[in-house]
Amino acid sequence: RFEESVLFCPIGRGMVEPESKRMCTLSWLPRVGLGTFKLRGDACTDVVLSALKAGYRSIDTASVYRNEEAVAQGLLKSGIP
Repeated sequence: RFEESVLFCPIGRGMVEPESKRMCTLSWLPRVGLGTFKLRGDACTDVVLSALKAGYRSIDTASVYRNEEAVAQGLLKSGIP
């Protein structure tokens, strides 16, 4: 029930629930995610694919990492919509 959930607001007053954070938008965020900074090429693709197979659903990437294609390949290979 919503009343029993911990609401997370971006102003930094939120609390962490055991498995995720609840945002003001009422969407859920995974508690653990994969960081892809400094990962490149096939190694990046393989790590992303392995993480997704292990149950990760939060993959951190940014254009400054310059690995968007490798991350995308891992996502595509996983078959997760």
